[in-house]
Amino acid sequence: MENHAYVLDGQLVLKLDTEKMSERPDEKSEPDPEEEEKCPEPEIIELDKSAIMYGDLCEDKHNRNLCEEFVMCHKSWPAHDPNQWESISAVCRILPSQKPSNEYTYGELSNNQKAGSCGADCS
Repeated sequence: MENHAYVLDGQLVLKLDTEKMSERPDEKSEPDPEEEEKCPEPEIIELDKSAIMYGDLCEDKHNRNLCEEFVMCHKSWPAHDPNQWESISAVCRILPSQKPSNEYTYGELSNNQKAGSCGADCS
């Protein structure tokens, strides 16, 4: 039998040792049930049905009954709802209490001036 290897830039990428192949690809054999590994049971993760996602600021045309006057009010919906803002449970809400700014991990800055919210600490 032969050995086949694929090398790219001096590095071994693929090696096929045909001597270790016990049968041809077109031959089918049934696995031995004694040797068959069983898949582990999947971990069941419970959804937090109370989790809320927040979106953009609500506009004057939206129902802001859950918001106080002169407070930034955001679109919100149940986190598990694939319809998001189109959900029948979507409403405008005040953002929950935020952590201090040094407790967040920040990504790249957005070019959109309306993206994000700096809360009461805007300068």
